[in-house]
Amino acid sequence: LDITEHQQAQAALKQMHQELESVVQQRTRELSETVENLHQEISKRRQDQERIYWLAHYDPLTGLPNRALLAERSREAIEAAQRNHTALAVIFLDLDHFKHINDEYGHLEGDAALVLLAGILKKVCANYNGVLARYGGDEFCIACGCNSVEVRTLIASIQRELDAANAVSGKPYQIEISIGCARLEPDIATVHDLIDKADQEMYHLKTRKRGVS
Repeated sequence: LDITEHQQAQAALKQMHQELESVVQQRTRELSETVENLHQEISKRRQDQERIYWLAHYDPLTGLPNRALLAERSREAIEAAQRNHTALAVIFLDLDHFKHINDEYGHLEGDAALVLLAGILKKVCANYNGVLARYGGDEFCIACGCNSVEVRTLIASIQRELDAANAVSGKPYQIEISIGCARLEPDIATVHDLIDKADQEMYHLKTRKRGVS
């Protein structure tokens, strides 16, 4: 009788152990699923936040920083240049006859011209410390820690790359640009002042071009 009761007790204990093990495994699976779902939710929210930030600070066509991010980074660059007494320049440029390209060849062709120009600017500006942005429409802006000689070299590189791209594009039009430049000086203390001065310089150049033609 004692042996039978002992065997029954062992069987009952084994059954309880199996049931407990089953409960533990079930709870472990549920906890793992909860943790995995939490990680996925955190990852999704992070991706959503990054996407929202990207949309707010980058141009979807060219992938370049937009006007808002340009202003933010330029303020930081100005503060650093003033603090360290180093050079800072803003180059403002736009695509000549952009409206004509859109009207004559379609907006897809206009977008392609902007993407091509953006690619050239990315390539050239990769060798310089600064920020390149699509300012809006057909306008681009470069804020860089360049002195006068470096600015002239940068502009010449842009024009050289653009000429090479035009030579092999096979398009019925040439991509041409107008460029203005402004350097950080005591009487120019803000990002907007620098951009406005560079924009004015570009506008004067464009006006002279139109006068010649």
